[in-house]
Amino acid sequence: MIDKDNYPKTEKLDPNAEIPPCKNATEWLKLLYKNILKTKVTSRDEGLVHWLGKLSEGATQQQVEQYFRDVASSDNLSSIKKSLIEELSSNKKRILYLMPEGELDLFVSTSLFSSIKEIYPDHDLYVACQPNLKAFIFGDENIHKILDWKDQFANALNLKDEEGCKLFEVVYTPSLNKNNFQQICKTNN
Repeated sequence: MIDKDNYPKTEKLDPNAEIPPCKNATEWLKLLYKNILKTKVTSRDEGLVHWLGKLSEGATQQQVEQYFRDVASSDNLSSIKKSLIEELSSNKKRILYLMPEGELDLFVSTSLFSSIKEIYPDHDLYVACQPNLKAFIFGDENIHKILDWKDQFANALNLKDEEGCKLFEVVYTPSLNKNNFQQICKTNN
């Protein structure tokens, strides 16, 4: 039980935070709240008391820690999805081109945009890239909109709107600096 409404978020949650070993269950749980959920709790906090009860009933630290990590991942993805939905300005079908690396990706990617639009003329092309690369692709007539890169785009195929429809029908995920060009991922609604 984690009541996220009681913990105002001031920064992105960290599902990958390192949790140092701690023999005291209360202090260990406080570290989970602090490092993963980015919030402080007191010893009287309802959530802390709940998890202490679960541990005394036989839940393992590994199970509890995984729950905290899952909550953080889900919350981060929900935040990204909400802001992304606000950025999607078109009701047309959408393609997302992820360009997370650098100049090499940029060079090769720009040569692909016109081909993508030829293959998918009824789709809008969204390109996600690092902010320092935006100026190089700004004005490309094939791009409907440039999005700021977010690490959560790794799960772009699973992003859905409120009705459960996928936000992107096609997602290109090149990783050229690693000599690995992944297959085009096509999804169904």
